Amino acid sequence: MYKVWGHETSDPVAGSSTAFFADKFFIFDGNVSHVPEDNTLRVDQAYATWSNIAGLPAWFSVGRRPSTGGIPTNLRQGVERAGSSGVPGLLIDYAFDGATLGVAPDVDALPGAYAKLCYGKGFDSGFRPNNGIEDVDFWGFNVVPYDTDNLHVELQWDRAIDIFAFPEDRYSSMFGASNTNLGDIDQYGITVTGKIEKLGIGDLNLFASAAMSKTHPNDNLFAVGTPFGPMGVAGLMYDAPALGGEKESRTGSAFYVGARYDITSTGTKLGVEYKQPWLKVLADLRPCIR
Repeated sequence: MYKVWGHETSDPVAGSSTAFFADKFFIFDGNVSHVPEDNTLRVDQAYATWSNIAGLPAWFSVGRRPSTGGIPTNLRQGVERAGSSGVPGLLIDYAFDGATLGVAPDVDALPGAYAKLCYGKGFDSGFRPNNGIEDVDFWGFNVVPYDTDNLHVELQWDRAIDIFAFPEDRYSSMFGASNTNLGDIDQYGITVTGKIEKLGIGDLNLFASAAMSKTHPNDNLFAVGTPFGPMGVAGLMYDAPALGGEKESRTGSAFYVGARYDITSTGTKLGVEYKQPWLKVLADLRPCIR
């Protein structure tokens, strides 16, 4: 469970907290297990894997994917890497249901190498034929050309198809707008981690991760039609049409580097990190809010 200490609520929508920024402003399937609410046990990861299919170095996995807390964010949290089932944390930190088909060939020059094709259901619009919202699907291709205890290299491309304006149609009234699908997003990333063992009194872990996003908007426009209402009460006013405008593809980037020193005798871990986040979207929205 992930809940507020000593707090319980019976509100199925608002939960125990009603104000979260950015990725948790709306609570829905992809982030509900990472938001402190009530004492309901919600699934973050639960999947089954069939390994060595027909005696080949291949596997198939299906279920609630291990797509949160991925490399290299596991170093900050002090947990082991998710292995061949995980995804880079700078690209995806979002719970979803899906499947993976992977292969791990035995190549002497590329120890531990593997590749996998991934599919996920990012959002299911449900049995609501009148809302006009399409499901959101994920496709991705992940390649790890080198994977040892002291060096790991990982590359990934993924696409989210039919990204929505709101996670669920009922939230659109907060902005006085109808929900819609806005288009697709491609993401590209590379992550490198390494370890220098027995450096002084411990081991030094290093990591660097970089990513880029590219949007592919469709012809739908999302516009805010009223400056007041629930958001006005919260202290925000929107120009109409605040989030509309001309169709334009956007490119974003992110960089994440850091180090952690593990002292062997005491188990102490000391780390430092720097992240340049996805600021492009925030910069685009800033003129819309006053």
